[in-house]
Amino acid sequence: HHSDPLDPGSQPQIMAIRTECAVGGGLCLVVSVRTFVQGIFQLEFRDGIGGWTALGDPFEGDGGTTVFEFPLLPGNREGIFRIAVRETPGENTGGTGATGAEPCASPESIEGMSFFIEDDDDEGKTYVMETSTTGDMTEEKDGGIEFYPFDYSYEKTGPCSGTIHITFPSDDEEVKGVVLNLTYTAQGVGLVTILHFEGNHFEDPETAAFHLPQ
Repeated sequence: HHSDPLDPGSQPQIMAIRTECAVGGGLCLVVSVRTFVQGIFQLEFRDGIGGWTALGDPFEGDGGTTVFEFPLLPGNREGIFRIAVRETPGENTGGTGATGAEPCASPESIEGMSFFIEDDDDEGKTYVMETSTTGDMTEEKDGGIEFYPFDYSYEKTGPCSGTIHITFPSDDEEVKGVVLNLTYTAQGVGLVTILHFEGNHFEDPETAAFHLPQ
């Protein structure tokens, strides 16, 4: 697959691993992967029980370093990483570079889905998409649960990404809500950038982990 076993520079390598998200300071497993030109690379993960899961889409090597962020959630804080190399993104013909790993997948529609966003206190918010345009949010707060209905719109922005624009009912003149920019790093799990807004004013973004409750 265009690598040279006599040239260390043409061999993919995991260069560094750390446990802090690049934005927001949450818990992520951040992996830096060095690539070589012409190779098609895929970072993969397994928890020692199930099969391999692709983290993001395959990507073309450029001789530089590509950084992946994998959110650390209950149940996936231990595991094994590997780098697969393919001739083409769709290749699956057996051997070292063909793994059959389950890819991440941003849904075309989120109607009927739930998203749990975990905060630093191991609490969080659950967004339930009841219909194609309405839903409700439940929040764990001070030992209890609060409930908020909302309207929303959704756009799939890429193979592993999507944006949810949520507005909450309000008696104020200014529209209040939140924009959730989702990035799936594996099937049913990923990172979310959270933008709270009131009218045309947006607060500083926060980054957290999300998963789809089973």
